[in-house]
Amino acid sequence: MGVGIQAATNGIGGQLEYRLSTSRNDHLMSLDIQTLRHPQETKVQNNLYINPKPYAFGKLNNATVLRLSYEFNKRVRQAGVQKPEFSIGLSGGPSLGILKPYYIGYDDLEDSKQGPVVVQQSLETSKNQNRIYGPANWTNGLNEITSEFGVHLNIHFQLKWVNFDSQKCWQTGLRCDYFPKGLSLMLGEKTRISTGLFTRYTLGNK
Repeated sequence: MGVGIQAATNGIGGQLEYRLSTSRNDHLMSLDIQTLRHPQETKVQNNLYINPKPYAFGKLNNATVLRLSYEFNKRVRQAGVQKPEFSIGLSGGPSLGILKPYYIGYDDLEDSKQGPVVVQQSLETSKNQNRIYGPANWTNGLNEITSEFGVHLNIHFQLKWVNFDSQKCWQTGLRCDYFPKGLSLMLGEKTRISTGLFTRYTLGNK
């Protein structure tokens, strides 16, 4: 068993893994979760208000990906004295894209005493960007979560240090997620393919 953390150019997350075989090459099953960020997502501030909070302009949904993977690592170099084992590998499997609406505070000018209303970004809000206060509380939209099925594939290389009863792995590579129906991350488009470089550090028992 092992547990790890990971960072990617399109998000951050963690992983649980179970090694099926380590006789010559590694075979394992893993479950990981990672936030998913659109490459065009940037934070901006509305300086017309006091102490403005940064928000992602044009963002529709926060996305998280849950992945179940089968992984195979081919050993290239055996571990030596104080030297790690080196492997190259491939993994893939089904994915679940989880979407939660991203809400903002918006002044609709209908009732100035009421203050900003909480809405999802739209063509109207994008045309009136100076009326966006900032992001709404993250709890907004928790009862509106939706999901989309997809698949993923990654290719990587791995360094593994093995002690008497434990092991440490550092892995880095390129990952691709594919969602046939697309994920609505940004206003006016569907994200079907998301790629990113990732690096992961895992601790486990031998």
